Amino acid sequence: GLTYEINPLIKGIEKIDASVYRRSLWTDVVTTKYPNPTSVNETHRYVVGPLMYGGKVNAITEEILNTKFTAGVDFYLQDWEGAEQETKGTGTVPSIARKKVEADSNQNNIGTFLLAENNPTDWLVLSGNLRYDYYKTKNDADVITIPTLTQTIKNNREKTDDVVTYAFGTVLKPTDWLNFAANYGTSYRTPTVNELFGYGVYGTGYLVPNPELGSEKGSTVDFSTRLIFDDLTASATVYRSDYKDLISFRDFQYLGTTSRERINIGKAVVEGLEFDLTYALTNDLILTWNGAYTKGTDKTNDKPLKYIAPFVSNLGLRYDGDLFYVSGHAKYSKAKTRIDPTAERETDGYMVYDIYAGVELKSFLDNFQNTTLRFGVENIFDKKYVDATTQENIQSPIS
Repeated sequence: GLTYEINPLIKGIEKIDASVYRRSLWTDVVTTKYPNPTSVNETHRYVVGPLMYGGKVNAITEEILNTKFTAGVDFYLQDWEGAEQETKGTGTVPSIARKKVEADSNQNNIGTFLLAENNPTDWLVLSGNLRYDYYKTKNDADVITIPTLTQTIKNNREKTDDVVTYAFGTVLKPTDWLNFAANYGTSYRTPTVNELFGYGVYGTGYLVPNPELGSEKGSTVDFSTRLIFDDLTASATVYRSDYKDLISFRDFQYLGTTSRERINIGKAVVEGLEFDLTYALTNDLILTWNGAYTKGTDKTNDKPLKYIAPFVSNLGLRYDGDLFYVSGHAKYSKAKTRIDPTAERETDGYMVYDIYAGVELKSFLDNFQNTTLRFGVENIFDKKYVDATTQENIQSPIS
């Protein structure tokens, strides 16, 4: 990656930021099965990509009538080489040579935005932003593993999409120690390459690609308050997010079989409360506490959203000395009993303890002025627990 910042000699422009990056991933996903006592089936799925290029350019204006503007353009280019697969077998399991099992694909995006921040008075801040995004997603269809779907795949391998989002908010500062804020904004999630063009076998029929799949859309409103004192800061936020056009499935008749495709039909709501507190007991000893309660509901099917964490919190105490620091944390989660029983199990509540420490090496070695040696032990008492957001196959027995 490379970043660049300049204060240009251009009237009205305060600063210009620019950055560009390249990111490459390569993954070997290994699945090992033991079909009988003398045989091993070791399957390697090599995921080549994505290779991603991205960047942005932002320009910030000087204040005009108490308003500062930030305008910019950003982009990413994401390229996937098709996955390859091989099987290494022993005993009764035959080995299968490495071969390509997935088509090449790519997804490109460019977006532009404008942010305005206005301070009409010392106690009021107003802000608003507008953004436009354009997407182009393509499947090369150079590998097709189900010949029956060949024509359907070749006819449905390119998709363009665009979306406009916006937000506005306000901050009220009636006193130096009390602030209030309110915000409203829209959001989206564009379908992935696999959601648009993925295909396969479904029962006696097929999973059929649907390039008409649109973006999931959402809107969020939140209200917050913040206390600011010399030794204490605290804040609390309540919010509600409504989502529509969630990506789901429908069954339909295709080539004389009961098949399935992804469509936009779902509605959901996520609402909750978040809080945090920092209190300086002394100049060197800091107490922190934060937590969140979240409730998610699938409004389409009138049931809880899966893998939503219940009430969780983190209580911490940190000592900062001249030579070292030590911090301890107690992480708590309430039992998860509000579940979608078709996709998840109930989980017990838990409390786990972590401790961390660090030493400033400059206190001992002159050549290490900017080096800190850090240590940590997590889950000190080796507590067995399951995070509420952990996904699992509930058809498998609990060991």
